[in-house]
Amino acid sequence: MKRKLLKSETILWKWGSISLNIVMAAIIDAIISKEDLHIALDKIQSCHPLLQVRIELDEKNQPWFTSNDVADVPLILQEKATPGDWLQVAREEITLDFNWKQGPLIRLILLQGTTTSELVVNCHHCISDGLAVSYLIRDLLTQLGQPTITLPRFTNPPLLDHSLPDHIPCNFFLKTAISLVNLALSWLKKPEAVDNTGKEPCGLITWQLSRTQTKTLIRKCRKEGVSIHSVLSTAFQAAQFEIQGTKKHFTKIYTPVSVRNRLSKNIGEVFGFYTSETYIPLPYHPENNFWQTARSFQAQIKKYTTDQKTLGLIKLFNTASLQTLAPLMLSAIKKPKIRFGYMISNLGKLDFPEQYGVYQLKAIYGPMVYINCAEKAIGVTTVSGRMTFSLTYLHSVINSETIEKIHENSVKWLEQVISIKS
Repeated sequence: MKRKLLKSETILWKWGSISLNIVMAAIIDAIISKEDLHIALDKIQSCHPLLQVRIELDEKNQPWFTSNDVADVPLILQEKATPGDWLQVAREEITLDFNWKQGPLIRLILLQGTTTSELVVNCHHCISDGLAVSYLIRDLLTQLGQPTITLPRFTNPPLLDHSLPDHIPCNFFLKTAISLVNLALSWLKKPEAVDNTGKEPCGLITWQLSRTQTKTLIRKCRKEGVSIHSVLSTAFQAAQFEIQGTKKHFTKIYTPVSVRNRLSKNIGEVFGFYTSETYIPLPYHPENNFWQTARSFQAQIKKYTTDQKTLGLIKLFNTASLQTLAPLMLSAIKKPKIRFGYMISNLGKLDFPEQYGVYQLKAIYGPMVYINCAEKAIGVTTVSGRMTFSLTYLHSVINSETIEKIHENSVKWLEQVISIKS
């Protein structure tokens, strides 16, 4: 395989100097051997070309994915002493730098216990998104449970920038504004950034709802005509207000948006990056009751996640030159400013099997990420009937005591919603 990075992928690659990774963890009720996982991984690699690539620069300093001379996907075996050992592994993986010249841009850590296993998957964001990593985990378990199965191969997957519907306009005002701002900025080269020494680790808290709690929450949301994402946003905003009060950047939430079902080509379950983003004004007003706030939030979320806004942003990246876009974005990264109280990435309910031969999938946690424009990043995934939450943060931005209080208050709000009589 050899192809030039798309502009959206290039921007994510240049963000790699601050370790823009997607980390997911699967909790499995069975012992997975390293040998069996190696065999499954070898078979899966032939299905998804981006699993075994590195990045090389041409004579014009433009980045290309290539599968030539790529190292094997690292598969690290680690014995676990306690059930929470995988959390420390995930914390370290979130800010780990990939050697993009050598590749590959993915690594797996298998933690073995006496009766259970945890699989932590870390991918660079330029080759993946949260759904892609989730599909990869499911495919690995499928291959483990049925070693003779042949899974679909995506040898020539559709490209995000080339799959935009024709009717989506580019926001040329934004494009012009960015161009004017960047007249005085020079092109910044990609730092080598292959050493994680001295980087600040992320804090990480995880929790989950039980099957009964998850089922009840989904039923309540359907009855009230409010999306799960709106209810979660309301609970998190309420908890933030009660613990941290009011701040200017608390009035907006940064939200990644999957565009797999919005493109002109059938993306399906291809491994790759197929995501846009949006910034949603969601000011919290404690005088309103919970469902009033959730409905208000839902109206805002619908307004800011239209095709025109989400796909229009990708089209902007596709039409504006990288010399225009990248210096502004890299400048913001070098001098980060907290602009949002939360980033909330909700993968929704994934229709995955729970049983894969002898392997039972108990839960998937993630996406776990570090992003320096949001004070707190929350990943939400629902699989095997359980909704899981992953809350990442930087200790230098917010202390662990405050985070724990926000976590406890978020749980309190969700439990109150679940316990309300219908």
